[in-house]
Amino acid sequence: MEPREEILDYLLFATHEASGLGLVRDCGSGAGNVLVIFPMEARVQNKVAISPEWLTRHWQEWVDGNSASGEVWVSTGGRSEPEKLPEE
Repeated sequence: MEPREEILDYLLFATHEASGLGLVRDCGSGAGNVLVIFPMEARVQNKVAISPEWLTRHWQEWVDGNSASGEVWVSTGGRSEPEKLPEE
């Protein structure tokens, strides 16, 4: 089993697949690897954005089964100060 990094950094990116949104590793081991392409229901309607509520509910299923959504911080609008995902 490979060691787990304390902080994992991902970038949301636009794609032509499914919802048009995916996550890619931004640093560390596996940087540049696409982690997931999200389903259409993950997208905020009429925006190029993922729903924080959807991400909170589906974090372990779609992104990382080894961490809880309460441990996740999100930056909106680039590299500003991150915010915690909303509580369920």
